[in-house]
Amino acid sequence: MNHSGKQSQKEITKKWPQRLGRDGVMKEAFGEIFLWNKNMDRLKRVLQRLEAAAVWSKKEMKAYEVKLEEIRAGLNADFAEAMAKSERDEHARLQRQRMAWERRDVN
Repeated sequence: MNHSGKQSQKEITKKWPQRLGRDGVMKEAFGEIFLWNKNMDRLKRVLQRLEAAAVWSKKEMKAYEVKLEEIRAGLNADFAEAMAKSERDEHARLQRQRMAWERRDVN
């Protein structure tokens, strides 16, 4: 973890199963983020139903909803940042590979 308590992209990707290969890992990661967001939407609907039941005040329910949205947005931002870094690294690797092939083909 870095100084802010967040895991680095390298720490995150170390935990991904190597058996899937890069494409499989990417698909799995995006699938998990999709499920995360879907479940966060479900939690918001639960809060809305609780609000209708007058379990807590409207103000308290809105505070919980905002907290959920904050957590969702933070995770999505961190995920997007990690994926962007991973894609930039992959782009650079593939570019080097292409350039090496082009140099070899010229000779």
